[in-house]
Amino acid sequence: MTTISKLVFVLTSTLIATSSVIKAQSQEQVSVRSQFIDISNQNLLKYNRSLFHPAFSYVHQETQDLSIYSRIQWVELDNSPKSYFFNYTSRAGERVGTSVSLFQQNVGILTNFGAIVNGAYGIQLDDKVTLSFGVNIPIFRTSLVNNADVTNDPALGNFEESVVVIAQPGINLSIGRFDIGIYGQNLVDYNLKTSESLTNFDEKTFSTHFMYSHPIKSSVQFLDESTLRIVATGLIEGSDASQLGASAILDMPGYGWFQAGYNGFSGFRNEFKGYSVGAGFKMSPELAVGMVYEKGTNVSSLLGPTYEITVAYSFVSKKQKQRGYAPKKRRKPTKTSSTPEKAVVNEVEERVKIDSIQTESAVEANTIDRFRTNKSTKFEKTETLELRPVDGVADGFYLVVNVFAEKQNLNRFLIDLAKKKFQPKYFYDSGRKFYYVYLEKYDNEDEAEKARVSQYGGRYTADSWVLGVLNKL
Repeated sequence: MTTISKLVFVLTSTLIATSSVIKAQSQEQVSVRSQFIDISNQNLLKYNRSLFHPAFSYVHQETQDLSIYSRIQWVELDNSPKSYFFNYTSRAGERVGTSVSLFQQNVGILTNFGAIVNGAYGIQLDDKVTLSFGVNIPIFRTSLVNNADVTNDPALGNFEESVVVIAQPGINLSIGRFDIGIYGQNLVDYNLKTSESLTNFDEKTFSTHFMYSHPIKSSVQFLDESTLRIVATGLIEGSDASQLGASAILDMPGYGWFQAGYNGFSGFRNEFKGYSVGAGFKMSPELAVGMVYEKGTNVSSLLGPTYEITVAYSFVSKKQKQRGYAPKKRRKPTKTSSTPEKAVVNEVEERVKIDSIQTESAVEANTIDRFRTNKSTKFEKTETLELRPVDGVADGFYLVVNVFAEKQNLNRFLIDLAKKKFQPKYFYDSGRKFYYVYLEKYDNEDEAEKARVSQYGGRYTADSWVLGVLNKL
């Protein structure tokens, strides 16, 4: 790699870029690609995933995340492309995901500044099938960096600022552990200042992905409850270029992640081929820091590597903290202790809410009243684990999926589970006057908790918790 070869490549790239800008100016419009920097979004597998696909603010999104993301491309090139994002992503209820980004991108003396608003919605078609829709709406202004003087530049002498809005809709189908999706990166692109569309339909860019997520159960502590995701991607940019890529991430909650990928372009507009490797580390349950190194394997390698750095803060619940950071210690059953009346009432109200069949408010009120008078109830309880004695029920740890006050509602729920090829069981708590439906009984807490976290091997995606029955104290 000689200095002369680098200089030749840079001069050639500059001539191509200059001729493209002159052509765009002669047509009084600038293409979306010249205004909106390409981001190697297949590297965005952990945070800022709505930039990978707009439905991913909902799909596999478990926490509320604030992140700062920067990408410095081709570090050996003067005035190399740079991107900076400040992003917030969160689930908004059971079916909705949202994301908002502020960003700035610089290429030479041109800069883009704007925002991206995202929304996604998921429709559960079956226990294992979810159809998700999402859309990104970027709006940004393209201007000269620091009001640079280009009056003597034949390529940019007639440059005018522009304000562009783009619609990027996408759809994703989740089937068990598989995700298949497609989205248009510039399906609608409009210059608000000139009131013109920037591209014709045959110039639109579409991307697809096929992803497999594999939960890992291991006796190795940092691997237990991890997820391995493997992604294949494809992209078509009008008739100019196409891309095939593959990437993978090993996400270890509480510890960090490792990722790697390969990108391959063919065509005139983009000729980048290269690989990426990255890692991230959890500094605390909330704070994570990660970096990706990207290197070209063809002529683009002359411009040096590309670096991506992410700093993220997640708003995690107590349950996620227990699962996600501190090494998990097996909890041994202890003697139960008295619980205040308010805690008992709150527990019942929470259980009644998940009774999807029970709709008569009078029955719910009667149920709560019965517990309100039962002040002698004793148990130990967290968000996902409850330990207490139950008369006439064998000791063990039960993966509970629902609770009913009325036998007819219990029967309906059991029939519904049987139709979905489950083999549910239940027992009656005579002290609390409730029927408890469970999928499996386990001898120890660890096995039951693993079944809950894995959603019963991916088969049961609704709410569940572990009830530890301890009569022999």
